[in-house]
Amino acid sequence: MSAPAFSGPTAPRLPDPAELPAAELPFEPAPLGVEVTRCAIRGGSLANADLARSTWRGVALTRVRMTGVRLSEARLTDVVLEECLVDLAALAGARLERVALRGCRLTGSDLQGLQARDVAFDRCELDETDLSEASFSRTVMRGCSLDGARGLHRLRGVGMAPSDVVACSGAFAQALGIALLD
Repeated sequence: MSAPAFSGPTAPRLPDPAELPAAELPFEPAPLGVEVTRCAIRGGSLANADLARSTWRGVALTRVRMTGVRLSEARLTDVVLEECLVDLAALAGARLERVALRGCRLTGSDLQGLQARDVAFDRCELDETDLSEASFSRTVMRGCSLDGARGLHRLRGVGMAPSDVVACSGAFAQALGIALLD
């Protein structure tokens, strides 16, 4: 049985982050529905910020601490997150389109109902995440860890290198209830 054909994600349509104007952090508390467009955020903290239902377009985030950020039902389009700490974050019901996550730590994040289209996870820690009801289209995971993640069956259709599948085999075995023998 051969593997199904896979069409990889479309890259975010984003100018060079060096060409984007810098945004200052932290954002002032804002009502639900804040919009962040065409800017680069380098460093700083959005930890525990309530950005539910926010819209992000053409944004590059580099080394931003986002522990506990609330991005539930947010819309991220043409966004790049690089070396960001996004642990314990709430992205339930969020929509990601043409998003690249590189070297990010999402440990313990709530990704329930996440809709990801044209998304690339590269060297990301997805340990202990909850993927229940998430959906993925033209999404790839390269060099990612999934230890203790819930809802791994929702990764149907995600593209992974054979070596990454083997590296995650313990997590997949646990999700399927397979007992590993010595």
